[in-house]
Amino acid sequence: MKRSILTILLLAVAATTNAQLISSSSLVITKAKLPPVESGYEQSVDASYAMMMTGANNLEANISYIGGYRFNEHIFLGAGIGISIMDSIKESYETHSVVTGGNGDCLSCPLVNIPLYVHFKAYFLKSRVSPLFALSAGGRLSAKKEFGMETGENIRYGTMGLYVNPSVGVNYRVSEKNSLYFSVGLKGTTVPSVDTLELQAMTVKRKFAYGIDWHLGFTF
Repeated sequence: MKRSILTILLLAVAATTNAQLISSSSLVITKAKLPPVESGYEQSVDASYAMMMTGANNLEANISYIGGYRFNEHIFLGAGIGISIMDSIKESYETHSVVTGGNGDCLSCPLVNIPLYVHFKAYFLKSRVSPLFALSAGGRLSAKKEFGMETGENIRYGTMGLYVNPSVGVNYRVSEKNSLYFSVGLKGTTVPSVDTLELQAMTVKRKFAYGIDWHLGFTF
C-alpha cells in the first residue's frame, strides 16, 4: 500500500514538472515570436557599393535615406535621396585616353553625385527571416564637367542621367520595428559618351552602362 502511494506521488510530481517545462517552453517561444508588421511610415538607411562593367566611372559608393509607406507585411513604397561617390580605375578622355565601350567612349562624371529615386520593396514571407525583392528607379543630379581638347579649347558637358537598380536579398527582423537587410543587384545608368570619330566636334551622347552592386541597410 505504501509503495503504491509513493508511486502515485512520484507520478504526480513528474507530471507537474513536465507541465511546467512545457509551459516555460511555450512562454519562451511566445516571447521570441514578433508581432505582425503594422502599416505606416517606415524609413531606412541604405549603404551600397557598385562595380560598373562599362563606363568611365566604374567604382561607386553610396549612402541613402529612404522614407515611405509600409502598406502591409509584404509591400513598401517610398522615395530615396543620397550621396554617391564615383571613382575610376580606368583611363578616360579626361586624360586624353580612350575608354573601351563600343561605338561611343565614355566621359567621366563628377566625383560627388546626388541620386533621387522611387523605391519599391516586396517581402515574400511574414517570418523573422524573409527573402525580398527591391527596385529603385530615378535620376542622378550632378554638375557639368569640362574636357580640355588638344586644341586648347575647353568643352563643357552635362553629366546627369537616369538609372534603374533591381536587387534580391534577405531581410532579418531584429525587433518589432527594426530590421537588417542585405541584397545584391544589377545597376544600369545612362552616362555621357562621345564618338571618337567626332572628337574635334565633341558631340556628347548618352550611353547605357551597367554593373553589379551590393546593399546593406537598416530599417526603423
